[in-house]
Amino acid sequence: MDVRVLIVAGRPLAGQALGRALADAGLRVLDVLDDPQEAGRVAHEARPDVILVDEAAGGRWGWDVGGELARLVPGARLIALVEPSSGQPAGDRAVFHGHVRTDQGLAPAIATIRAVAAGRIVLPPIEPSGRGRGARRRPAADGVRRLSPRERQILSLLAQGKSGRAIAEDLGLSANTVRSHVQSILAKLGVGSRLEAVAIASRRGLDRAAP
Repeated sequence: MDVRVLIVAGRPLAGQALGRALADAGLRVLDVLDDPQEAGRVAHEARPDVILVDEAAGGRWGWDVGGELARLVPGARLIALVEPSSGQPAGDRAVFHGHVRTDQGLAPAIATIRAVAAGRIVLPPIEPSGRGRGARRRPAADGVRRLSPRERQILSLLAQGKSGRAIAEDLGLSANTVRSHVQSILAKLGVGSRLEAVAIASRRGLDRAAP
């Protein structure tokens, strides 16, 4: 199934990184926008199967932006991208058909996107990290400071939307070496996926750092 996705991201470079990951996984990413009004216009014209809304989209709480998009594009199927540390948010949740946690990893995110595009509802309760059975540990507060200069460089490139292969080519490293660095980055940050690492990098401004 060729699923067409529009991303509305409060952190544009992190949104670009997510868009690249989804495209590499076989989804068709129409655009990555940070303006809900512009996203509404594009959605009217392109009719995406799914609109993925970052919780910080448009500089506001993404659940409220979702309500706005639902009014602008009746019938749109919306998925919220949320950080588990936020817990269950306030706002117009009723318009959403699913949500994706940044600590889930790419495969569950894609499964949710495909399920929602196929007409299903995927809205399990959102628990903050560190709560509930089998919850992941919280990201290490000093994790970024523990990264080596090379690891910070690679994390910055990931946050700028670069694939592992592109990073290897840019830095003159083997794909296996980059993969090992990424695993070390995840361990030091205390996260379980590249998506969550990119979210941390965006908050720390590493998505704007020069390689």
